[in-house]
Amino acid sequence: MNLRHAHYFVSQAGAAIWRSPLVQLVAISTTTVSLTVLCALITLTSNVDRLAERWSRGLGVVAFLSEGVSDENLTQLAKRIRAWPEVESATTYSRDRALVDLKTALGKDQELLSGIDASVLPASIEIVLKPSFRTPEVREEISKKLRNRQSFGHIETVDFGADMANKMGRVREFLRIGGFAIGFLVLSAVIFIITNTVRLTLFARRDEIDVMRLVGAKTWFIRVPFYLEGAFQGVLGASMAVALTWAGTKMIPMSQFVSNVSSHLPGLEFISSTIVVIIILGSGLMGVVASHLATGRFLKENA
Repeated sequence: MNLRHAHYFVSQAGAAIWRSPLVQLVAISTTTVSLTVLCALITLTSNVDRLAERWSRGLGVVAFLSEGVSDENLTQLAKRIRAWPEVESATTYSRDRALVDLKTALGKDQELLSGIDASVLPASIEIVLKPSFRTPEVREEISKKLRNRQSFGHIETVDFGADMANKMGRVREFLRIGGFAIGFLVLSAVIFIITNTVRLTLFARRDEIDVMRLVGAKTWFIRVPFYLEGAFQGVLGASMAVALTWAGTKMIPMSQFVSNVSSHLPGLEFISSTIVVIIILGSGLMGVVASHLATGRFLKENA
């Protein structure tokens, strides 16, 4: 193939697109809607993963002490824990302080705690790990050390957020499985849309194609302009879907999804540039595949 052939292919594809603007608009807009759903799901999944990682790293270890532990023992235990190399801080919470904090958290509903004595709440030590040690494995290791009765007989139970981590893991797994299913449906829809659009163009040019076959034009020579048309529809539809998703991430605040005022997340984070390139190029490839299927069927039926 030389430059003259390339010019011919591009001009033929451009002419086909120019002659059928309504058909192209329907194909591109439908492709855009389908791929926007896919982009939105990928964006949601990546943000849930990021949020789960953020929460996972932010989770500390809370040791609840048994009844009868004096404030002096509480202070001594916290001092020992602070000496560990993994620990950034160890804050003590007496029963009275735990009750005050609970009332503060309830806000206007703190009247629900009227008449409740601080003795019903356990004293605790909240342990914050150093950034490099904020992993599930280290938290579990710290938890095992705290449960050692010989060293820490006053500690009744230890909580390091295992339940929350497991729930987040299940949500992430569900989104991934749903993403694969929706991705398959979207790609199938894109191929179907572009295939039928190209078939309309083939029928409009069937006389020209018959003449080309009579004069000995190779099959690939007939197909290439339609490949370009399908790629154009796929790339443009994907580009518009990416643009719409990007605009959505800038307009929707993260607080719509996360009830956590301390997270300081102003908005959703857009997908990486690598994924954007994969989506656009992949959609263009799907357009070529759809065109190949459409031209193959057409040429076989009109052999």
